[in-house]
Amino acid sequence: MEERSPGDQTSVHVRFAIDGATDSVAWLIERFTPLLRTQARYRLGRHLRSEVDPEDLVNEVWLTALSRLPELAPTGDGHATTLIRFLSRTLVYKVNNLARRRIRRGDVALDDGDGAPREVTAEITGVVSRVLRDERHDALHEALEALGDTDREILVLRGIEQQPNRVVATLLGISEEAATMRYHRALQKIRSRVPGSALDEVAGEGPKRP
Repeated sequence: MEERSPGDQTSVHVRFAIDGATDSVAWLIERFTPLLRTQARYRLGRHLRSEVDPEDLVNEVWLTALSRLPELAPTGDGHATTLIRFLSRTLVYKVNNLARRRIRRGDVALDDGDGAPREVTAEITGVVSRVLRDERHDALHEALEALGDTDREILVLRGIEQQPNRVVATLLGISEEAATMRYHRALQKIRSRVPGSALDEVAGEGPKRP
């Protein structure tokens, strides 16, 4: 039997997860959580991270996303890109809420407001908690954490949050050409250590040919 590509596998697992298949829910969480953990640490920054556990934030993001999977119709880029866009935007939304509440009241407890997740079953909630508590070594998370700050930042902005290159260049204060070059180099570092990872799947291009 022909082996499915990672993108095909993601599409299959999204469809099964919508139907409540806990194995597929766990597969999605295990595959994409390393990206969310890296984004959470970056977006929370040193101050919020000292008061809010990134793992708690990632947990809340998954509960929101899983409750809304049926609404996430894939774009031309496929299920993986659609999913990471929703996950990353949900995380940014929650961090912005935390920051605003911290400024107003010094209260940084997770508060979703209009972004509160719809009800999910206790079984699915249990799967999320179990997978996120699993302390097994994760090669992708380790590879992302081993990067320099700038490489990690550009992968968060462009690879995980799917921001356009021109926006990334503006945020980093460099030219678009330099942003493109730095992104490719950072992505290649991850590919060399963890080929076929979730980051590679949502990078917007296939692996470079030798």
